[in-house]
Amino acid sequence: MRALCQVLLIIWYPFLCCWPSGIVLYMFCNSIISILQASLMKSVWFQSKLNKKVMHYNYMLSTV
Repeated sequence: MRALCQVLLIIWYPFLCCWPSGIVLYMFCNSIISILQASLMKSVWFQSKLNKKVMHYNYMLSTV
């Protein structure tokens, strides 16, 4: 799976170079926010601050 994703990234690069910079900036910011959110949801400190229903829902989403 990892090798396939790496190949797709190499194939994707010429198409990405032709896109307007606003779209690329949006995709970059969206990726950074997603990574931060995922790491925050995994931290024990943040999990202790959340409602138990939210944690149960997050667990269900991660298993699907």
